[in-house]
Amino acid sequence: MHCLRCNCELDLSSSLSKEVTFFHCPQCESHYTLHGDMSLTDRWGMPISLVLYGVIFEKKPEIKATVIAADFKARDDLDLVEIIEDIKIELETPRQKVSSILNFEYPDEDKLRLFLKLFIEQF
Repeated sequence: MHCLRCNCELDLSSSLSKEVTFFHCPQCESHYTLHGDMSLTDRWGMPISLVLYGVIFEKKPEIKATVIAADFKARDDLDLVEIIEDIKIELETPRQKVSSILNFEYPDEDKLRLFLKLFIEQF
């Protein structure tokens, strides 16, 4: 397994079951989940996962982009530059299936990517 950001070989963090294994990158400190279908995605706490968490139960996540962006603008405990840059890179060069990052009620890849696009347009 290699890091989706820097291509460094990943280290095993822990394995909860045959369906979920966690990895981390010793070089850039990114954290990942390896799913049972062998897909690798960002783990909770990574920049994209923080933004997506706000729409975990939304059928139409794209309509929440402005409100969630406003919430993030109001926070002073996050590096918005890092979050926005990570989302831009993901949108320009998809590295993972964002609909698999969290346990979405309505996991629609296209709608979630549209939400991320609309989110970063708010900055």
